[in-house]
Amino acid sequence: SLAANKKVIAKTFLKNGKESKALTGVFEKTMLLPGVKLPNPQKGLQYNYYDQQFSSAKAIADKPTKSGISDSIVFPKWIDLKKEWFGLEYNGYIKIDKEELYTFYLNADDGAALYIDDVLIIDNDGYHYAQEKVGNVGLGEGYHSLRLVYFEGKYTPVLEVKIMCQGLKKQALPSNMLWHN
Repeated sequence: SLAANKKVIAKTFLKNGKESKALTGVFEKTMLLPGVKLPNPQKGLQYNYYDQQFSSAKAIADKPTKSGISDSIVFPKWIDLKKEWFGLEYNGYIKIDKEELYTFYLNADDGAALYIDDVLIIDNDGYHYAQEKVGNVGLGEGYHSLRLVYFEGKYTPVLEVKIMCQGLKKQALPSNMLWHN
């Protein structure tokens, strides 16, 4: 059939007749997101810091308290990581050198969301301890817009973005892939 999503239910069966619990997975048809050319890309991502309380990363908006450029997705050194309640947003581009299916990992405490080409790839939003969520996307060669939003509620802030594809082991998103206009 030409349905966009396929649900698969699977069990394993042993020779003695015992069977496992049924596991369910949904396979989504994905489209390759085409890359674009940038006329004058600059290294790093733009970030905005918000000195206010949020209950959702996706609600981050308004005028930032401070802005800057970072060559990687880390907390800027000047942020007091013992501080509760702040928001952080990264904007820019990810440079893709080869058409491939890419896997992204987003580990956050509290909420975060990763968008590529304005498509929500990973939703790890809400109040929670550090947890990693995974998303896949087919990316064509070229530059793709990247937006990462994060909010810190209480306790220990955690924000990590990793990438993996065929021929590229799971690793922190490398700085040579991060650009802005």
